[in-house]
Amino acid sequence: MTVLGSPTKVRLRLNLWSPFLFLAFGLSDIAEGWSKVNVVHGVGRFDRNANGSAFGGALFVMVDTFFPLMMMHHLGRGYRVWSRAATVDFVAPGRGNGGLRCLLNRLRWSAFECRLMLTNSRARGIARKFVRLAEGWP
Repeated sequence: MTVLGSPTKVRLRLNLWSPFLFLAFGLSDIAEGWSKVNVVHGVGRFDRNANGSAFGGALFVMVDTFFPLMMMHHLGRGYRVWSRAATVDFVAPGRGNGGLRCLLNRLRWSAFECRLMLTNSRARGIARKFVRLAEGWP
């Protein structure tokens, strides 16, 4: 058993988590080795800004959630993972359905990049996340 549980159980729990539930997120896939996560997102009335596009804060929630979880799985119980910083470069307004694909590159564990995509594979944004890794629990 992993630190977080099986990918299937974690996916089911996160899909019922209130930020995901009310912001129309759906965790569609967690790779068995926690090296890839796919999230689907439909722009709904709770996360639409005045321009009718996806609220950037809702997109940030998607990015902010997964990298620490992926790292916790790979590092195990002896480490704590803190989100240190993140940036999202919005390429185009997010209208319609889209999603997020996060890939973990084991050679660069202090940073990772996610692509925020529309369903037609056009980029909505690029997110970069930086974390601090610390040994042990306080």
